[in-house]
Amino acid sequence: MNTYIGIDLGTSALKLLLIDEGGRVLARARESYEVYSDEPFASEQDPADWEEALWNGLEGLLDHQDPSSVKAVSFSGQMHGVVSLDEQYRPLGKAWLWNDGRAKDVSAKINERDHDLLVKETGNISYPGFSLPKIIHRRKIDPEWWGQVRHILLPKDYLSFLLTHRLGSEYSDASGTLVFNPRTKTYSRPLMKLFKLDADLFPPLYPSTYCLGYVKEDVAARFGFNDDVKVIMGAADNVAAAIGIGVVKEKVIGISLGTSGTVFSPVGRMPTHNDSMHVFAFPSPSYLHLGCMLSSASCLAWWAELTKEKDIAALLDSLEPLLGHNGVYFLPYLNGERCPHNDPEASGMFMGLRMQNDAKDMAFAVIEGVCFGIREMIEAGKLTSSLPFILTGGGAKSPLWAKLLATVLDHDLAIPDIDEGPSYGAAVLAISGVSGEAVASIAKRLNKERVLVKPIDSLVSYYRKRYQRYLKLYPLAKQFES
Repeated sequence: MNTYIGIDLGTSALKLLLIDEGGRVLARARESYEVYSDEPFASEQDPADWEEALWNGLEGLLDHQDPSSVKAVSFSGQMHGVVSLDEQYRPLGKAWLWNDGRAKDVSAKINERDHDLLVKETGNISYPGFSLPKIIHRRKIDPEWWGQVRHILLPKDYLSFLLTHRLGSEYSDASGTLVFNPRTKTYSRPLMKLFKLDADLFPPLYPSTYCLGYVKEDVAARFGFNDDVKVIMGAADNVAAAIGIGVVKEKVIGISLGTSGTVFSPVGRMPTHNDSMHVFAFPSPSYLHLGCMLSSASCLAWWAELTKEKDIAALLDSLEPLLGHNGVYFLPYLNGERCPHNDPEASGMFMGLRMQNDAKDMAFAVIEGVCFGIREMIEAGKLTSSLPFILTGGGAKSPLWAKLLATVLDHDLAIPDIDEGPSYGAAVLAISGVSGEAVASIAKRLNKERVLVKPIDSLVSYYRKRYQRYLKLYPLAKQFES
């Protein structure tokens, strides 16, 4: 029996899966690590923590498994991170993450000056968390760092390097650098020239199913792999999540309730540009149309930490009686916001509090606010389908949250039996990289069982009205902040 490893380098943890050719999950492992935020708008992680998580995670994953059956490893990972290496391939400090907002002023200036060129070359505008503005900002404030930089990698590609000692990236993750042209599948020469970036600063580019190389001898010996275990490039987290849950054809819409919240749909042609939405390369069809809110399930984790609530699942179960009976509102912009406002300084907000409200009312407002944010992204992207939307992410495990979201959207939701979308998608890419079978074909074959969640018809009108009131909160908060 051949087996395949999918590894997702997430913001909160490294998640590993071992599956067989039929898609059956044989083992799981998870290794957490810290996010550092030592100054306003900062969000960093230490590549050394990722490396430790990789080795420990592989040991845990392969415990009581046959490592000689493993044919390939592939990756999914958080996008936009800047991992800088010196000429000896050593990390130069911590990596700046996708939700780091320190380049907000640089990003705004780039959009003001170069909006049309960015759209023409990349299909996207600048956001503070994208790689390019972070590089430009750090180059300006830290010339000593810039003088030592020889290579810049994306987070998951650093893990591929650790396994192979080869540098490479792939099209979907490169789409989030803001120097990649998804039409030509190359780095943009006009943008590289404009921002004075050397052509060899970024690694070579390959398709998601390309074999970067084989696991190094010392790594193979450490874990008991054969010497022919392939390292397949993989994909950006949202692309891998789409593959993992079977969102691999047009008119299918996926929603992820993870650390961030995303809505996404594969399209065959470059979509009409929309400043609120992103366009990333996709294995097939050609592009993924995507909107991202920076704080989603992380909002509930934040609330649980504040209130010392250790069992989030039990908390969610206890909120069922509040469906249709809560007057508190929550604006989920705890880390600023991307879609649809592109405002790194946006902040969170509770509204409608009264003496009789308690912590459960506020917890319900948090998950409701995230649902409203998801609806706002769907409307911004004009994403419509007669098919059920496919829901994934940690929030999808809560029957209440899924039911509430279906009602807010007034749309059926299908929840796959696979709840590790990104790492499962990475494993699908590993299978494809070895077998040559099309990614879409494997994803369809392995995604069969789904639970259907329908809106609560009696509450659709109620939440439609609440959503319209919710839309008034951001302008209020923006006015207050300014």
